[in-house]
Amino acid sequence: MSFLGPQFEVYKRCIEFIEIEGSHSGENLARIVEGALDKHNLLPKLISITADNASNNDTLYRHLHNSIARKYDDYLEEFPSRDSTMRFKGKGSQIRCFAYILNLVVKAILADLGSSTYKDAIAFLDRASEYLAKKT
Repeated sequence: MSFLGPQFEVYKRCIEFIEIEGSHSGENLARIVEGALDKHNLLPKLISITADNASNNDTLYRHLHNSIARKYDDYLEEFPSRDSTMRFKGKGSQIRCFAYILNLVVKAILADLGSSTYKDAIAFLDRASEYLAKKT
């Protein structure tokens, strides 16, 4: 988890480190994330989650949003009496991990070049060197 302190310094903390029991389904992950956030009173402070493109993460966002929304249903009241408001917007709060996406792009480019493994890359560089040597 990352957050800004009073002087806008960035802090990073691990709020939970557990072995996941059961499947790694989005529903199960949502339950675990909600439990960890609730334990530290961080539910109203959750703004976004950064993760890869795995489909279970899409389910995680949906289930987590639905569950949290039940706790912050002040939109149903004419005069909301809750101390906090919900900032997390489910899939709208999803941030795709740029490093993961960049990795997918690079893998696709390397596969097109025929150099997706170390051995393939060496072979490609050897062919390129031979080509350049013949040109000069």
